[in-house]
Amino acid sequence: MADRVGISEAGLLHHFPSKSALLAAALDRRDKQAELVIDFDASGPEILRGLIRVVEQNATTPGVVDLFCLLSSEATSPKHPAHDYFVKRYEYARSSIRRAFEKLRDDGLLREGVTAERASVATIALMDGLQVQWLLDRQALDMATELKALLALLVRMDFHDASGSRI
Repeated sequence: MADRVGISEAGLLHHFPSKSALLAAALDRRDKQAELVIDFDASGPEILRGLIRVVEQNATTPGVVDLFCLLSSEATSPKHPAHDYFVKRYEYARSSIRRAFEKLRDDGLLREGVTAERASVATIALMDGLQVQWLLDRQALDMATELKALLALLVRMDFHDASGSRI
């Protein structure tokens, strides 16, 4: 991996004490890029549109999606070096997306019987599960279209698939 970026393995290990630390840094960079796409201070509908844009962006970086899926699975062990990173990342994601659904609720856009907490958990679960399915067969589904379909069940907003048809 070091030769891909033009430095020696020793140089790489100087900056990252382990492979897991390097991979976590790569995912942290991915998170920072996503934060440029999603403004969590925006309106509820705009935050959901940002989530969709992130999923569309992820579809252009299969290697990063693969890295995320692999490392998040390995990090379920409390002894894994990236465990705390993922615990904090999911806490942040749940609270940020929950606030988006709370804004939607306050604007009367959350469907009856849907809670902001459950909507945030379901959205994250779907996004993560879609990534795994997409990695296994990229022709089987469009992650953004499937996310839009779930969101349409949770909120009163119009979403369209890649052909422009309403979901």
